[in-house]
Amino acid sequence: MRSTSPQPFPAGRGIEGEGEDVRFPLRPLLPLPPHLITHNGHVMTTSNLTSHRNRGRRVFRGPSPLSCLLLLLTLTLGQISGMTEEPVAPIEVKLVSTQTGFEAGKKFTIGIHQKMKRGFHTYWKNPGTLGMPLQMDWKLPSGFKAGPIQWPAPIVTKMSVYNVWGFEDEALLLVDIQAPKNLKPGHAVRVEGVAIWMCCGDQCYPGRKELALQIPVVKNAQPVPHWKTLSNKTRQQQPAQSERWNISCTRKDEEYRLKIASTVAPIPGDVRFFGYDRQVSSDKAQRTIPGEKAITLVMQQEEHTGEKKDSLTGILVAKGEWEEGRPVLAVDVPVVESR
Repeated sequence: MRSTSPQPFPAGRGIEGEGEDVRFPLRPLLPLPPHLITHNGHVMTTSNLTSHRNRGRRVFRGPSPLSCLLLLLTLTLGQISGMTEEPVAPIEVKLVSTQTGFEAGKKFTIGIHQKMKRGFHTYWKNPGTLGMPLQMDWKLPSGFKAGPIQWPAPIVTKMSVYNVWGFEDEALLLVDIQAPKNLKPGHAVRVEGVAIWMCCGDQCYPGRKELALQIPVVKNAQPVPHWKTLSNKTRQQQPAQSERWNISCTRKDEEYRLKIASTVAPIPGDVRFFGYDRQVSSDKAQRTIPGEKAITLVMQQEEHTGEKKDSLTGILVAKGEWEEGRPVLAVDVPVVESR
């Protein structure tokens, strides 16, 4: 089976929310490359980000400071043995069933529920300037196939002094699993996989857990009332495709201008762009310029390991609606260089 996630931590065991969570402080575990060292030989961590940034020093000449450190941490934890394990307090991650059971030949939606303590957050599919999103490596019975993660709409949250894209309080990620046609009611199916994530607050807690759920096979599956509201919210926040909106993008130097216009619908309020790649900065403010039946979002290039591409993809999130009941609009437009 192809692995979609690294295996950075000693294996944990558990089902339905049980398992081993391992807490590690945010510190280097192996010698770091030169571009992760400050001018005086100290490693940049959440505790000294503020002081260095406020002094205006560009201490990292390579990729994003904390994203590199978090990535290094993630990829090397599996090589470290003999470390003291402590239970992770700030987050609980578990699989939940949004329906009463599998139906033969149909799709079943399973949820990955993240519940964070106050002051902590996890990350969206693109965390922005730094961070690491949840990844899931499924182990499914023969004939079952898992689709991609359906992410709720993110918010802007804080990682030390940086604005990042993620979730606070709780988030329900949805995954559709296609069932084979030969299932028989009365049997049960074990769905399992390994999840890895990063939960950050005053410090970062990387986590890895084996998750599992036993799901019956039924003739007529019904929604599970406890998860109906949250799962419906995630479904409604899937990006809408709409011909009602004319979207265009220009770029000049390090600045992007995303224009959203419509002659048939009012512009919703509090519009923010979240990109799928590392072109637009999550940390720098987005400015809105109102126009006649249009608005323009002025956004800045990602400073650390930023990309420049011929197209801009992502989502527009608003407090209002782009389509009926849909607060999230898909964006996939060419980028025109402006002079």
